[in-house]
Amino acid sequence: MTSAHVTFQRALQKYIQDLPEKKKKRKFIVACCSPTTTVTPESVNESLKQIEQQYSDQPGRRIATKVLRPVVDALKDFNDIISNLASADPMPSALIWGAVKIVVDGAHRFISLFDTIKKELRLLTAQIQRINDYEYLYGDSQTLQRLFCRAFTNIIRFWCRVDKECDTCWYTGMLKAMSSFSTAKLNAIIQDIEEDADEIQKAASILEATKSKAEREAAELERLRAEMERVDARKERKASAARREEAESDRQGERYRNTINWLCSRQGNEDDMRHLRTLQGLQFGATCEWLLQDPAYAPAAAGKSILSSRIIRAIKEDPAAPAIAYHFFRFDQPNLAAETLRILASQLLDEHWNRARTISEDIYSKTQNVVCSLERVQELVTMLVKLLPKSYFILDGLDEECTSAQTVRWTEAATTLDFLVKLTNDHPERIRLWCSSQYHPNINQKLKSYMVFDIRQKVKQDVTMYLSRANPELDELEISDEDKDNVFTRLASRAECNFLWASQMLKSIKETTSLSDMKQFVESGLPDTLDEYYRRIFERYDKKHLPVVSKIFALVAFARRPLRMVEVQEATGLLLSPNPRSPEPGKMPFSPLLRKLLPPLIELQQDNGSSENEDIICRIFHSTLREFLLKNPGVLEIGSDPRTDLLITQDVIAKATLLYLSQTRYARLLRKGTDGRWIDGSGSSVHHFLSYSAKYWDKGMDALTPSEELYNHVGSFLTSPNFQTCIQVQSLWVDGQFGVFRFDCQKDDHVYLRRMLPAWFVSGTPAGLKLWRDFREFVHEWKYFLTCPRFNNPTSETLPYTGELNRCWWPVLGSQNFLSKVKCRYPTFRFENESYPITGSPQCFEGIGADGRELVTLILTSRGNGSLVFTCEQWCCSPGEHLPKLQKTQTVVVDDNSTNWRLYVKHLADETPNMRAGRAPPAAFAQSNEFLRIGTQLFHRNDEGDYIAMPGFSAASPEHPACVEEFAVRGSITVLASRRIIANEPYRSGLPNEKMDSLGVALFRMEGRSRREYGMVLDDESSDESDVGEEEAGYETWSECSSEYSALDDDVITPWAGPLSDMEESGDSDSETDADEGDTDPTELDSDTEVDPDNVVGYGDWHDDDKDNEWGDSDSDDNQTEPRRELRASITILDTSTNAVPVKIFHFARFSRFLLYESPPIIHPSTSLVVWPLSEGDVLFADFAAKTYFVRKLRPSTSYTRQIFVKGQFSSCGLYVHFASLEGQKKPLPHRKQKPGTVQPIKLALLVSTYRLSERKTTRSPPVLVHRARIDLGSRTSLAVSKLPYTLTWTPTHLYFTRSTAILKVFRISLFKPQDSGQEPVVVPRKPIFMPESAEQRHIYYFPAVGNSKFASVILGSETKGSAMDVSDVPVDDQYHYSKDLKFRALYALKKVFGRRSPPFGCYLREETDLGGWAKCHERSQLPDDLGIGQLDRRLEKFDPEDDCDLEPYVH
Repeated sequence: MTSAHVTFQRALQKYIQDLPEKKKKRKFIVACCSPTTTVTPESVNESLKQIEQQYSDQPGRRIATKVLRPVVDALKDFNDIISNLASADPMPSALIWGAVKIVVDGAHRFISLFDTIKKELRLLTAQIQRINDYEYLYGDSQTLQRLFCRAFTNIIRFWCRVDKECDTCWYTGMLKAMSSFSTAKLNAIIQDIEEDADEIQKAASILEATKSKAEREAAELERLRAEMERVDARKERKASAARREEAESDRQGERYRNTINWLCSRQGNEDDMRHLRTLQGLQFGATCEWLLQDPAYAPAAAGKSILSSRIIRAIKEDPAAPAIAYHFFRFDQPNLAAETLRILASQLLDEHWNRARTISEDIYSKTQNVVCSLERVQELVTMLVKLLPKSYFILDGLDEECTSAQTVRWTEAATTLDFLVKLTNDHPERIRLWCSSQYHPNINQKLKSYMVFDIRQKVKQDVTMYLSRANPELDELEISDEDKDNVFTRLASRAECNFLWASQMLKSIKETTSLSDMKQFVESGLPDTLDEYYRRIFERYDKKHLPVVSKIFALVAFARRPLRMVEVQEATGLLLSPNPRSPEPGKMPFSPLLRKLLPPLIELQQDNGSSENEDIICRIFHSTLREFLLKNPGVLEIGSDPRTDLLITQDVIAKATLLYLSQTRYARLLRKGTDGRWIDGSGSSVHHFLSYSAKYWDKGMDALTPSEELYNHVGSFLTSPNFQTCIQVQSLWVDGQFGVFRFDCQKDDHVYLRRMLPAWFVSGTPAGLKLWRDFREFVHEWKYFLTCPRFNNPTSETLPYTGELNRCWWPVLGSQNFLSKVKCRYPTFRFENESYPITGSPQCFEGIGADGRELVTLILTSRGNGSLVFTCEQWCCSPGEHLPKLQKTQTVVVDDNSTNWRLYVKHLADETPNMRAGRAPPAAFAQSNEFLRIGTQLFHRNDEGDYIAMPGFSAASPEHPACVEEFAVRGSITVLASRRIIANEPYRSGLPNEKMDSLGVALFRMEGRSRREYGMVLDDESSDESDVGEEEAGYETWSECSSEYSALDDDVITPWAGPLSDMEESGDSDSETDADEGDTDPTELDSDTEVDPDNVVGYGDWHDDDKDNEWGDSDSDDNQTEPRRELRASITILDTSTNAVPVKIFHFARFSRFLLYESPPIIHPSTSLVVWPLSEGDVLFADFAAKTYFVRKLRPSTSYTRQIFVKGQFSSCGLYVHFASLEGQKKPLPHRKQKPGTVQPIKLALLVSTYRLSERKTTRSPPVLVHRARIDLGSRTSLAVSKLPYTLTWTPTHLYFTRSTAILKVFRISLFKPQDSGQEPVVVPRKPIFMPESAEQRHIYYFPAVGNSKFASVILGSETKGSAMDVSDVPVDDQYHYSKDLKFRALYALKKVFGRRSPPFGCYLREETDLGGWAKCHERSQLPDDLGIGQLDRRLEKFDPEDDCDLEPYVH
């Protein structure tokens, strides 16, 4: 109902309410108030038109009108004439005419009444429409609403009057017409209607004008607003541009910071800048100014570094200064070539950043997600110099790096020099290189082709200026200018061009007591050489200070990095203490004494401008002093009785580091205090010398001469608890100590660890070698946890737990490992039989009980003469109570023929690694270790616990399959299954560890080789086996086998869940039912075709609807449309209840396109139902008693998805069956996004689903889905299908799904819908549990606490290590990087010994305390309810291109 109709109804109600009760009963009013019809003005008006027409058509009225109308019209024409005549002659005729006129007027009113009514009714139609239009346009106006209501009221009055007139007889109406009273009311009403229309029109005009005004004002306002918006838009564009510029600036700044961080050169640059400031402060007056006009070559001690600093300052002062990068080589700070170039590259990067404020994509891409290697830094330097207009490189002190031509330091410096020289030659117009050095043959050889200057004469002039009255340092001497000239002329003649000697002599002269003493010193006391000068300074030390002086100089001169004063204090106090294991604090020298004793030969440099001892760095002032001490270690000895405690040798700091680490307070691990500081066993948090000792103790030991005492000392330290603290300190504060390294320049994949034990200790004795191997075993397992994450990965999961070494599983290293005695916070254990070596055969097989309380290992110990000898060990576990115990050891002897062993371990001549991927292991356990398969032969465990062969279950039995990959047993029923055909070919020994690599290209393809194991690829080569036809006996349709199934989503098939292949109907079956499904040979369409398959009539010939199993690689051969001849799923069910010889009671076989891995059959606990996942989502449900079966398709959770394994489990009550499906999804990529050589990863997920079985027809009725859950497992490009990194533990209510990772990753998944809506169906532990790194290569089994036990069990399977590599020609260590001793070079490679088996081990955990309970799993996926994910789909009627192409035109 429109708003106008609402107004009409309101007017109608009001009109009726105002009527008297008598008039309310009129038929017209009653009809308008009828509740059964909706009254509208249009309908009422039309009704009255019909009533008026009916009244006009009455015979009497029609005749009267027909007769009277001509007479009345004629009389009306003569009315005026006759009236005038009658008025002129007032005769009786006038009276007669008056009477006649009354009759004529009445007749005229009678005749014209209904003409007026008809006309007005017709006009009302337009009037009502206009009111409706006005109502639509101006319905919100109160004025018009009142006018509308009044107009409708008058219209209703008019209708009532019309109805009344039409309801009157014609002759009665004619009599009434004699008076004008009857028509006056009608005319008044019509007049009111006309006035209403006029007023409505006027009001509408006013509203329209008002609206127009408002629109004009709004338009003006809109124009103003638009102008303001344009102004705001301009401001916004400017602001957006500013924000973009700011964002770009921030982005570029972030790139700059990331690049600087990648270079890791902050400390080196700070050292160079600090040294530059020191050198610039040492420059005297106008010395070195000549260098700006005449550069030259520098002799020793001629002030080369000061000259270099003057060049740097002069270049930087130039307004058009080129970019400058400099480095000062220091004798006490060795740098690798990569480190030196990082320093230079960071300075060039700063110069480029200050000029351009941008970091190009090329530069940024070169420095991210890659190792900052020498080659990478060289590329960065080359790119930077091309971006800068000019670049100057200044290298000072090259001679500091070449004391010997064969040292590592010179090799590294030469690498840097060669690169810069080549760079200068390649870009002579923009690069200059300045090198300052003493003369050295190696340096001269490299730079002989370039300009070399001798600066001795110029430096001699500067020395003379330095030793003149112009030097303000001489102003304090109280002698005459003449005496000054005589004295310093003498000094200048002796100094020649040796600034160092001159500066030291000046210091000595300033210490003389008188002019006479000064002259005597100049004449006879001047030392001839610096060595003599050093000797005199050492002779001046007080005798009581000599022990302290010797220790200080030995520490500072031979430290591998500059020491801080507090480190020197601690180390000196330790060396002076009578009991170094518990040093006396009072033996530590005071800092004022050190400040007095150290100068002038040791400089004190303030770091960061601080005067605190912790920030003061101690350095010997020149490299010549270190060379002097190397030649004169006994410079402090007095007389002919030498004292070894006064020797200044490298032994001192080496012993200091070992003694410091051996202190009693470090016999326990450091613990973190409430303030975050680490506290030792004595409660002290002061460990100044600790980090240096932990990092360099072994390097310092390399300088010592091995002796039996030293061997014992180092061995005692390694086996003491202090060594654990040393490892902890290295993990906390030594960057890269446990990192894995490789050389980019090498073409192989060899990786290396840092050497952490003295070389002579490892190679000198068998005991030392064993300790090294034990420690290397520990590092192999825990380097990921020990690597300091704050340096290389601030977001690492291990960061909050860094330094907590009690989290390491020390006992699992084995009782023979010296580190296994270290205490662990968890009860950990290792399944190790000390009487059996771990260096046996790598062929080891394990079985773990369903509750984790038993582990059985089967190890191949020997082989020969056609027989195989295994050792079987049975271990019993009691979580939380006792460590595992070896319950029984058995020797199992089998022969090749009975087991068909060669079929499992052979390598065919034409077999690719791909074809071996996922092959079943030669031996396996089942049913909680109650049954064992060795090859094809089956064994069961008797009452004594021994495994004995099952009669008739060997390769020699006629009913037994030639190859068994999966099996299951329940009482007398045995199920044997295999998934491929393996032909008998010539045997070749060896059992490879297969791996699927390049999983993103295809799960069953691999390109290249993995570092640790072969990558496997499944080719499409057909087997020589003949085709196997299918006997259709035994197959039942859904409707045939059951009337009990859920109608929910039965027929809702997702686009990707179509059937893979036709499943033929089968008939009756006998005792040897065979159902082998044949292959098809559909044609293929060219992949480049542009024809839409949906528009092709015959597309069924080549189109495949099975998108759930196809991955989107157009070039992948895994998207096959036909089964592969070597993949044949076969299942045989045997019964031994009626005969000692197994009887075959059911058999099914069919070819498959893809393999399914680790998906054994399961047997119902009470009925004759066997369930076996086939392939491509198909699941076989077989009733071996009735010899029938049906196949259902397990619907995947996503499109383009393939199942990798499908594991099943029946509930103990037999009412439910559970499936856990590992899915791999790979969506197709558009060709434009496909990059050659890239591997598309596959998204992995686990889909867990529970189905209810029919209680009446368990073996015949398809299960009904009752619960499901999905977990996102991330993406991978590599997956070892022969040893999938996932394990499952089934309990009555939950599934525990575990991934093989170093940090325990276990999911607890509910098998049924939680009763509580707040309970999460998938949970994970709250706290991390760190495990050995080899866990990534082991199977990890998690078993929850059962009953009253509070402990859960985690058991890790065994790991077999690979072969050793010959690295005799590969540089390994910084110390022995270029050594010719091949023994050392092969010793420190990260290697694994072939045949070494790391046995299984495990741990007991408290779920509430150690795991922290269970928390919500964020990897859980939310599944839609309407797609039927996880449903067991019945088969579809597949499109037949021959029979189903009965088409007709489609017209629309």
